[in-house]
Amino acid sequence: MFVAVVLLCLLCLTEGHLVEYKCGTIGDKYVEFTPVVNVPGRYTLKLCTLKNPNVTDWRVELWFYDGPNCNKTNPKFRVHSIFEEPINNPTNCSNVCYIVNFDVVFAACYSIRSEFKPDKKTHKIDDSFFPVQNNLTIDMFRKSTPKVINIPKDKDVSIRWIYAMPIPHNYSVLVKRKQGDEDNYKEYLIPAPGSCKVSDTNQLICDLVLPPGCYIAFLRFEAPWYPVLNSQTEISYKFCRTSARPPVVVVGVGRAAWWALGGALVGAAALLLSVALRRALRSRDYHKRVIAAWLGARESEPARVVYEGPTEYNILLLYAREGEHGQRAVDALKDLLQQTITGQVLDIYAAAVTAQAAPASSAWLRSVLQHARTKVLLLQSPALLTLYSTRLKEPAMQLSEPLLGRGAMYRRPHWGDKLLQLALCLMTENVSAHHLYHKYYLATYEGLSGEVVPQLVPYRRYVLPRAAPALLRDLAPPAPTPAGEQPPPLDQYYGVVDEFVAHVLHNPDYLQEELVTLAGPSGDDL
Repeated sequence: MFVAVVLLCLLCLTEGHLVEYKCGTIGDKYVEFTPVVNVPGRYTLKLCTLKNPNVTDWRVELWFYDGPNCNKTNPKFRVHSIFEEPINNPTNCSNVCYIVNFDVVFAACYSIRSEFKPDKKTHKIDDSFFPVQNNLTIDMFRKSTPKVINIPKDKDVSIRWIYAMPIPHNYSVLVKRKQGDEDNYKEYLIPAPGSCKVSDTNQLICDLVLPPGCYIAFLRFEAPWYPVLNSQTEISYKFCRTSARPPVVVVGVGRAAWWALGGALVGAAALLLSVALRRALRSRDYHKRVIAAWLGARESEPARVVYEGPTEYNILLLYAREGEHGQRAVDALKDLLQQTITGQVLDIYAAAVTAQAAPASSAWLRSVLQHARTKVLLLQSPALLTLYSTRLKEPAMQLSEPLLGRGAMYRRPHWGDKLLQLALCLMTENVSAHHLYHKYYLATYEGLSGEVVPQLVPYRRYVLPRAAPALLRDLAPPAPTPAGEQPPPLDQYYGVVDEFVAHVLHNPDYLQEELVTLAGPSGDDL
């Protein structure tokens, strides 16, 4: 009898050591706290000091203060991370450097409090203070929602946890199986070491061999940053695995039967081909009339479609940073989109998006753009026009100049700027493909110049804010409208956009607060 209670418990530890050791220069005693390239929010602590052969443990406390005056006299520091590990000293070093990484490091003032413990005695090193300036905030991490993907395979199931921050070194995965019709889960231990692995620093992939049934998976972290992000240390995910359909085996079929079956299939194919050709000829004029009627009614009344089942689309939102007023207009549009679609709004500047794309930006963007369930919305604005010019020339449809902004650049660069540049490059690679009309959506602000991609490219275009209802209808997947549910209110969005447009028109030099003008080859400003 099959045991109906299953628990899969995995204690997954990445290979390697948390602390790295290097021999230092004789007499050196210093502390460094530097960012790691291509991993947003990860910083490396390097502490060099005289080697003490009796040291057994190293404890580091990372404290932070998100206000002014980065010095030891400020009493408002709070605990960010706590790290303590046993250490081994290199035998051939008189001075040793201890190296360890810290994640979820946002813009703030940090105090590093380090102590060594030799023979149960504590030797404390003076506090070190480091101001960190980056584009990350504590709210970006606290408000980020981990995404879980379930990919069924032939003999197993692949579960992927995607976080805005790197996966910690120590984690555990627990899977329980559902019992009966009620929400009741019980346990039975099945060890499966090596089933989980970290990919791209912020993804955990677990390939599990599970019988058909419904399960709940728990992911728990033992992360140094638990004092500041305690709500992110555990996440649960429910999923079901169905049984594979058994293969159909034909037994006892002779040669004559096979010839008869082949003849029948050929005849049926010929009949279907003739019917399809006749219908195609008769429906050509009908399709023209339908398209003309649809285009005429699209702006006059809400679209009415037949619901064919749940369809989830993700919206990749591309825009250039315009300052405080422009960001309010973008945020208001994001709120409307999130109320309208069933998928996610992937903001090119969001911490979760930049964290996913950081290890391999081009490959990540290509996978997102090529996905059938991804729609792309590009907000064309004065800043986008100033930074990125995608002028196309006939007939080769090639970029006449690189997308890297020649005339200006941001005073405070952001990782999302690079993603935006790559996305614009990828958008212009296949401008002649007919399917792009149903994938890419371009919007401009009424009264502002911002046409970056020429009109000859086959994208849908909208003028905001008056075309916001049509934009939301076109981006929303076909679905029935629940009884009593009203479309999202647009009055607030209209007001925010009008305020942004008025700010631009009354302050022609407003971009100087965000951008710096570059000099051309002759020394003149471009």
